[in-house]
This record gives sequence, C-alpha cells and structure tokens, in this order.
Amino acid sequence: MNIENDNFISLKLIGFRKHEAEKFCAILDLAEFALQPAWQIVKTATADFYVVYDKSQSAALKNLPRERCFFYVPDPSKGLDNGLLVDSDRTPSLQALIPLFNRVAQQALPAATAKTAPKAKPEQKPAPTSPKVPAPTATVQPAKPQAPAKAPEFNPQQGLLGILLTEQKQAFALTLQARPTDNPIFIYHDKKAYYSLAPLEQLKPFFSLDNPILATPLSVAELGKAVKKSGLTALPLSQLIWYAAFNLSQGQLLQGHSGQELVQLSQLPYLGKTDSLSYRKLAEFLHKNTASLEQAAEVTGTPLAVANNFYNASFVAGLFGTIPAPDKQSLFSKLKNRLKHPGA
Repeated sequence: MNIENDNFISLKLIGFRKHEAEKFCAILDLAEFALQPAWQIVKTATADFYVVYDKSQSAALKNLPRERCFFYVPDPSKGLDNGLLVDSDRTPSLQALIPLFNRVAQQALPAATAKTAPKAKPEQKPAPTSPKVPAPTATVQPAKPQAPAKAPEFNPQQGLLGILLTEQKQAFALTLQARPTDNPIFIYHDKKAYYSLAPLEQLKPFFSLDNPILATPLSVAELGKAVKKSGLTALPLSQLIWYAAFNLSQGQLLQGHSGQELVQLSQLPYLGKTDSLSYRKLAEFLHKNTASLEQAAEVTGTPLAVANNFYNASFVAGLFGTIPAPDKQSLFSKLKNRLKHPGA
C-alpha cells in the first residue's frame, strides 16, 4: 500500500455502474470532513482498498485481497468485518461508512509505516575537533513577518452533531447528562427520523458543547412503545442535523472548506423556525443562484458568521448540489447586476 507516500488512501470501485458509482462518490464527499486520512477514488489497476458492489461477483473477486475489500451489506445482522451498510436503494449509510473507514485506516497506517520506516543508522563516534576559533560578529537579520493566524474551523464530530453523524445504533434516546429525567429526543436511523415533544427552537440546550449528552441504545420495539406512549410523530432527521450544525458552528467554517467555492442549494432547509429570518434571504438566494458563500453573504447583507453557520448546516444535511467551476468573477458580476436590474 502507498498510504504513507500518497497522503491519502486509494479506493477502487468494483462492479459499479455509472449512476451507482456517482451515488457512492456523493456519500464519500459528505464523509470527507470526518475521515482521517482522506480517501480517494482511483481507476488504476490496483488500490489500497476496494469497494465491491455485489459479493457474488466471483470473477471480479478472484484476484482481489479479500482483507482489503468492503462489501455492500443490506442487513446489519450479517456481521461482516468490512461490511458497508446500505439501505433498500443500495445507498451507503453515512453513519456506517465514517467509523468503518476510520477504523480500517487506523489499522492500515501502522502497517504501512512499519514497511516504509527507514532503518536506523549505526551510531557514529564524533570525529576529533580542532580548537574552536571565535566566529566573527553576526549580522542581525530583520525578523520575517509571521504568516497570519489560520481562522478557527468547525469540527462536526462534536456534541449532538457528532452523535447523529457517527452513532451506528439503529435506534437510541438522547438526554442531557445533567437532566436525565427530561423528555428525550428519540432517533430512528433506519427511517431517517427523530421524535421529540419539544420543537427545534426549544432543543437548544442540546446544541451546546457545555451540556454533555447521553445516548441510550433502544430496540425497535422499545422505540415504538415509547413513541406510541408519548403520541409522537416522526420528523425528518435532516432537520435536526441541520439545526444542530447551525447552532454548534459558532461562526466557524467547516474544516477543509472554503468560502470562495461555488455552491448552490438543491433544496431549501426548513425555514419554519423563529430564528430563520437571519438567513432566509441567503437561503433563497443560494437556492436560485450559483455563487460562493462569501459573494452570497455580501449580496444578501448576511453576516459572514451566520453565512458560515448556514453553509455548514446545509452541507452536512446534504442540501448542496455539485457545481461546475465557471469564471467566478464574471458570474458574481452577473448576479449583482441581476439584483440591481431584476428584469435583466
């Protein structure tokens, strides 16, 4: 494996049609922020690891190292070590992919390091030295200006958001450690749903890193009983993920992302919340136009900290489409002109 030399783990798709490969690549892009080191799809003859679409493809598997293959698994009870959980549409689970790839990477890196580590050189005795001659007075060089400090970045693997993105249990209940008897938030990953007596606006104590959260695993039967007893209705889990990311971001942009990349919302986030006025104009603008986050914030008069929160939440919730990269400056000029002259 070339992990140490390439600074990423290479991954080859086996038995994927074009649309299936695009679906997997989209999930891998969403997981990028949480993977250490990075994983990259390659089309070379060999790779560090392989993802096999159909385990029954015996011809394709014949020459592959089985210990470095991931297999699509629709049923989590199958218990394959490198099984990648997929739903009924054979879409990989983001919550299953992240911990699986990180675990495998941690196991692979020490082995790669051991193979490539240079051998220790035999100790050499220092050569005899001649008497030291005083050096001439050194010329004082002007101090080099220090590079500007890097802006702090948002780590999504924290607090409630980290639990929602990485917890692999099918169903669980979330409570605040300091208030364990309060009404919990119920999560049902298979249905991509959450249940809560309180609206999103009243769940803000869960969106603070100062409040540790307990995640209690539940069976599907236990979840169903609790939900029925409380008279709860299923709500989209993406709304809770979005709102958690927005509130936890604290104005910091997502790790590894740039406010200068072109983006466009493929769909609007839930705008029924009382605090959505701060980003409603930004949301509607990015839903209708392609622009960078910094440009969109300038055009709509949105504070950059709010724009960063909005971007993080929308990215993690999968609301951005893939955008080609045309000339950014000319595009920005067109957008500003359109706002000044709506009929243009």
